[in-house]
Formats: sequence, C-alpha cells, structure tokens
Amino acid sequence: MPNRLKKKKLLCGIIMMVLLTAGLSPCAAQENDGTHVIEVLASSPIYEGNMSAARQAAISNGLVYAVGQAALDLLPVPSQIDRFQQVNETLYEQIDTYVQDYKVLTEYMSDKNYRALVQVTVMQEKMREDLLAAGLLSVEKRRPKILFFISEENVDEALPIYWWGDDLVFAVPAAEEAMGQVLKEKQFDIIQHGDLTDPLNYELQLSVQDAVTIGVHRGADIVVIGSAKAEKTTNVMGETVKSFKASVTVRAYRTDTSEAIAFSDRTAVFASDSEKEGGKRALYEAGSLAGSDMALQLSSAWMKQPTGPKQVKIVVQGTSELINFVKFRRMLGKIEGVTAIHLVEIKADESTILVDYEGTAQSLADALMLNTFESFGIDIYEVLPQKLGIELIPG
Repeated sequence: MPNRLKKKKLLCGIIMMVLLTAGLSPCAAQENDGTHVIEVLASSPIYEGNMSAARQAAISNGLVYAVGQAALDLLPVPSQIDRFQQVNETLYEQIDTYVQDYKVLTEYMSDKNYRALVQVTVMQEKMREDLLAAGLLSVEKRRPKILFFISEENVDEALPIYWWGDDLVFAVPAAEEAMGQVLKEKQFDIIQHGDLTDPLNYELQLSVQDAVTIGVHRGADIVVIGSAKAEKTTNVMGETVKSFKASVTVRAYRTDTSEAIAFSDRTAVFASDSEKEGGKRALYEAGSLAGSDMALQLSSAWMKQPTGPKQVKIVVQGTSELINFVKFRRMLGKIEGVTAIHLVEIKADESTILVDYEGTAQSLADALMLNTFESFGIDIYEVLPQKLGIELIPG
C-alpha cells in the first residue's frame, strides 16, 4: 500500500479514535493563555515484552488524540472531511508543534497491554492561527446593529416627522427605509423602533449623547442621526407632471465610544403627477444613495474596530462605608468579562474605578443588576458609553 494512502487511513483513524475516546476524557479546561488541557486514555499492545516501547507508543498516541480533540473543537468533522488533505498538511503532520507539555497521571500494565491516563496541554490558539492562515477557518464577526434617528419632511407636510418626540410615529420614513434596505444587504441588522408604547419626549434636534444613550438601551452598536426633506422644483412637464428634489444628510456614531464613523449628504430628483408620491420617491432614492455611502464607510469602520477588553469608567457614590465598597469591588471582579479593576480616585464618599471589560457599559450594568448584597444595594443611576454611575445604598 502506498505510504500516502497508509498515512491518510491512519489520520482518518485518529479522528475516529478521538470521537470514540471523547467520553473517556473527563476534563478539558480552556486556559486563559490560549491553551487547552485535555485528559485522554492512551494505550498500546506490548510486543515481545518491551514495556518501554509500549509506553512510548501509548503516550505518542495520547498526544495525537489530544491534538485531534482540540482540532475538532475548532473544525468539526464535516469540515475536516471536506478538506481532509489540507487539514492533514496544516495540523496533523506537525502534532508536536501543538503540544506544550504532558503528564502521565496514572498507568497500568498487563502481560499484553499498557494503558495510561495522560494530561496534555494543547496550544489551541496556535492551532486556530494556523487554520486561519491556511483558509480553513473563517473569522465570524457579529453583525452590527443600527438604530436610525431620521427626521423626514415631505412636500405636503408642514413640519418634519420623527419618532423620538412627544408623539408616537409608527411609519418608517422613506429615506430610512431605503437606507435600511441597502444596509441589510451589506450584513447589518436594523433595529425597528415602531414597537414603542410610550413617547420618548426628546426634541427634534437630538444630541449625539442622547441618541447614543437611547441606542445603548435598544442594543444598538451604531446610531445614525440625520434629516431628509423633499421639495418641489420649478421643472414641469405638461399640466400635471412636476419635479421633486429630496436631500438626505446623515452621520453615524459608535455607541461604545460616541465616535463619528460615517457621513453622507445626497440628493435625488423624481418626476410625478402626485406631490406626495413624487416627494416620497425622491426621498427613497436619496436615502438609497446615502445608504450605499454609509455601507462602505460603516463596513470599513466596523472591520477596524478594536478587539479585546475595553475600559468602562465607574463612578461609585456612597463609599464612606469602606466595607461595602470592598464587597462591591470583589463582586465586580467575579463578573464574566471583567479582566482587571483599577482604582483611579478616592474622595470622602465617592470613588472612581476603571474596569477592563469585554463588553459594553450597558451589558456590565445588566450583569451588576443580577448580583445581590446582604448589607447594601446598588442604584445604577447613569449608563453612558464606557461610563456607569452607581450609588451604594445601605441596606
């Protein structure tokens, strides 16, 4: 049998053995340094009484099984079957490259077989990097969510219509509808605002900070603020057909930093014998053009977003009772995603800390609300991008 065919059958066997022995690995702990600790049952027949050779073969098999198990966590069996040759060349022909260390936990020998429980530390992050470099693994980015704040005024309307004011507005502006359609096609998620049951009572001229605050509460990654207006032009054709021009101006901001990341100012003209329909179609066309502009800029900005933990500033009031503040900090450190806490400033009854956190300020606030304390409670009175205001309330 050719060596290549033997090797392929052997590697197929490795994957099958990993699957069969997975139930014999009671512990597989992911470490913070990109490693994976896996326990496997390793075995080998003893030939001609050579215990040393059997032990070495069993441990080698155990290392192969552990690396195979870590590989299956990253690249499931169907994906490996589809591109098995490339997986072999990328991973399985350099098993030792991914083994950081190993330990024989216990062993047993009979006249015919040697068995051992082996703990293997596999460098899974290096494995992931090699799979990415080989094109076998793709980075799946979460689809960013967008919330629009677009005021719109058609030719037959005396004032702009907007959904965040004193009155509930359920109709989606034509310009917003067009922009939303374009951005959906570019893999953005659009947050609907027609489900409001109470008006928000904000002014027409919405500040960036207010839009970002609303966006955070609605789960948005990006807020788009702008205006759209349609008006008649002097062009006519015959007695009924008129020309309508619409202008759309929008800016986009990240909700985690309030940073401006996109801008568009577009116009479009449409001819119709109906003022309302002509203005609406012009607004839609201008919105579509603006949507194309925004899609390019937002896609680029989102791809460049920083990875890893961000810092959330927390201003904690009511810290004169030091023991309560200590308990609060201890609990904060146990929240998933919190990697470090830095004490910045201490005053008589107020302290400021910076938290390295893999999430948004809103998600950190949500996590804090799920914790209870015996001697005090918390009042989260302010939630802003990268900042929380919290008061410790004595019980």
